[in-house]
Amino acid sequence: MGNKDIITLTVHKKNNSESNLLFFPPFIAIIAFIIIYFFDLNEPVFIFLNHLANNLFSIFWLHIDILGDWLILVTLFLLISMLFPRILLPILAVYLLSLILGFIFQPLYDMASPVEILDRSTFFILLEPEYMKTNFSSVKALSSFSFIGISIFLFVESIFIRALLLVFILIIGLSRIAIGLYWPTDVLGSFILAWISISVGRQIYREIDWVPSIIILKLFCFFNIILGIYMIFSAYSTSEYIFEFIWGIVVIIFSALLIRFSTKIIAHQKVYYKTYGN
Repeated sequence: MGNKDIITLTVHKKNNSESNLLFFPPFIAIIAFIIIYFFDLNEPVFIFLNHLANNLFSIFWLHIDILGDWLILVTLFLLISMLFPRILLPILAVYLLSLILGFIFQPLYDMASPVEILDRSTFFILLEPEYMKTNFSSVKALSSFSFIGISIFLFVESIFIRALLLVFILIIGLSRIAIGLYWPTDVLGSFILAWISISVGRQIYREIDWVPSIIILKLFCFFNIILGIYMIFSAYSTSEYIFEFIWGIVVIIFSALLIRFSTKIIAHQKVYYKTYGN
């Protein structure tokens, strides 16, 4: 077997592995969603998982919830996108498409939250809800699933690390139930919508060879700085989120540095992808 045949076989195995990864997680989520929704198992499954999670690691879930904050995830992946501009388009596509799908499906699934339906003494509430209704998907869950999911296909080659990231997605989903705000079908719905978006983002990355211009890169850096400033002031008004305050400072500093070196970053990326491709 020649070198060309070995490379072809390796690529074929990699494509099969990614195809399985794209198919099986959402397939399992869809089956679970159908069973829970149509057999009216939302409440018993919610109570079981809420109690199980809090009896094991109560304080752990609040920290996970903060890590799933959409502002933290958006700013983090914008920073990564500034370092590797080639991934900016697929990441933006995944995030925007997941939000659009969430808004589209909201009217089809209008169900009161556990806090509104259940007796509060029957389950754990770690975080008071800002809204009393939940519609098929939470912004935090959608953001977390979308960003972490697309990173599996853009950054990670190791099957072991991909499995760890999938486990992390499961933990974030469970945290939405553990804090007492979302039904299992809300979390599963968010995952399904996110994975549809991830499939689109992966295809965009494979088919569209686009590196943003220096002006676009700088605009996104400035946007990230604005988000960092917002995080600092919003964290200051809610003192328990000291992590967001520190992260806001980090975002501002690194975004400013990226503006300073944006020309070199773009030049390096264009040479790299011209030489090595995807």
